[in-house]
Amino acid sequence: MPPEPRMEAKGSVSGRCQFCNAQLSLLKPNGRNERDTDEPNGIIESLFTVFDRECHLSDVNPPSTSGSSGSGAKKDVEVGSDDDSFVLLDSPREASSSHASWSVDDVAVMNKVLDVCSRVTGIQQPLCADCSNDLYRELEQGIEEMRLSKEAYEELYKKLSQRVDGVDDDDDGEEEKLAHELVAWEQTCRDAEKELDIVHRDIGRATVAREQLDSIENRYWLAFNTLMLNLHDAADLRDVLQSQMEASETAIEKLRHTHVLSELFKIGVDGPFGTISGLRLGSTPETPVQWWEINSAWGQAVMLLDIISNSLRLKFNRGQIVWEPHGSFPRVLERGRGYSDLYGPVNKILCLGYDRAQTIFVDCLGEVSHVLSERGVCREGMPFALKYPIDGDRIGGNSIRYGLARDKAWTKALKYMLYNLQSCLKGTLDYMDSCAINVSGLAREQTYSS
Repeated sequence: MPPEPRMEAKGSVSGRCQFCNAQLSLLKPNGRNERDTDEPNGIIESLFTVFDRECHLSDVNPPSTSGSSGSGAKKDVEVGSDDDSFVLLDSPREASSSHASWSVDDVAVMNKVLDVCSRVTGIQQPLCADCSNDLYRELEQGIEEMRLSKEAYEELYKKLSQRVDGVDDDDDGEEEKLAHELVAWEQTCRDAEKELDIVHRDIGRATVAREQLDSIENRYWLAFNTLMLNLHDAADLRDVLQSQMEASETAIEKLRHTHVLSELFKIGVDGPFGTISGLRLGSTPETPVQWWEINSAWGQAVMLLDIISNSLRLKFNRGQIVWEPHGSFPRVLERGRGYSDLYGPVNKILCLGYDRAQTIFVDCLGEVSHVLSERGVCREGMPFALKYPIDGDRIGGNSIRYGLARDKAWTKALKYMLYNLQSCLKGTLDYMDSCAINVSGLAREQTYSS
């Protein structure tokens, strides 16, 4: 909707261009009405007078009475009461003589005219002269482009018409040829459809075969994986059994070189004392030992000596001496003389039976050593011999008699006696091993011969 023109002083109406927003002044011609003019556009064209776009009211000089010079007369500008309204006149006299004042009805009619022009043309009214000229040139250019397009379409239409006319002459022959080609293509299509049906059936059979193969493959891989799992389990079981066998062989080999007697009667040293099964044998003033421990140690020594003699099938002194180990109360029987106790407590004065039993024990060790040497037992490549030699009641130069020797010498003699007992035990075990080897070899020979 275009802005309504406003009434200004001296019968002028002002407005603005809808394109460039330039101010316009409308003057009503004198002596004629816009409604009864003979020219259709004359009333519109006579109503608009425009300033230049760069012209401002501040640049306009006030009205003056300057005369004309040259061929043209200068134009005067009359400014109204409002700051933004103006009327451009040819001259004061021309303005008063050639233009009449606008009424309210004239303004309403002008609004209607501008509204109708805007709706019909699709361009907002009013327009200044420059914008009208620009719009006119654009419309002219568009008309020229449409004219050229029309000519190009007409030329193309002519060419197409000529081509269609030339094709119509050969329609009959081409139609028959196309009919034959169509029949041939239809036959080709039918043959192709038959082949396609055959291919579809082959694909169906191949799909079924593939599904069967997939099922067989799945069963194969399932069986294969099960077999591999079983194989791994068997390998693990084999490794476990192999480890157990190796451990068992190691234990057996260790047991072959291990004797129960060596483990049962462990002979060692604890300071100045010799020990058997952890029991000290002997006593010193600095470290006195209770008699129950000494008695227990002698009981272990007598038991070991009795086991050695039984293993060697040895009768001491041709059967005249018999040892009776009774735990912590061992004693020895001499045929014709009776028993001698090898346990205390005893004192230095009343110890004849105790010393007699100790001396007999040392003599029995010497007899075991002599038997082992006669039976060919060797120690480190040499015939068997005791580490500490025995001479009567002395071992390694120390008397084993409790009443005659000092405690330290007696304790040392007892320690040497345990060392000799350990040597006799090892010699006896070696002898037993050699006898077992000979017996097993003899058994194998008898088996082979039979």
